[in-house]
Amino acid sequence: MAADGTLALTTTGRWSEALRHIDEHRGIGRRILDGRQTAVLARATASDPPGALAQLDDAEPGARWEDAGTALSRPGDRQAAEQAADLWTALEPGDRLAVFTTRLDTTDPGHTRRPTPRQGHRQPNE
Repeated sequence: MAADGTLALTTTGRWSEALRHIDEHRGIGRRILDGRQTAVLARATASDPPGALAQLDDAEPGARWEDAGTALSRPGDRQAAEQAADLWTALEPGDRLAVFTTRLDTTDPGHTRRPTPRQGHRQPNE
């Protein structure tokens, strides 16, 4: 029920209500999954960048795709964007993350300089 309500509220742009809904259902976990993502975006859309960044800083590391999304969620931070690109290009093509990697690829302004997972596996800092 918490996920359905959050989805309904976020799709209509009602971020502060979505955040209240998640709080009521204790839906902000430690990793950057739906609840914490909603909290970050709710704070960002409420002109609370420090609150959004605090949610990111407080997140526990997760799978590579989560860490890539967390890194890219820091607006204006080029180093974080580079870290995100390094993380997502290291994902294996068989990770079932085609939609995620495509969205992340189009979000990274320097993506044309990097091989995509289909072009070959690349380890961060190579």
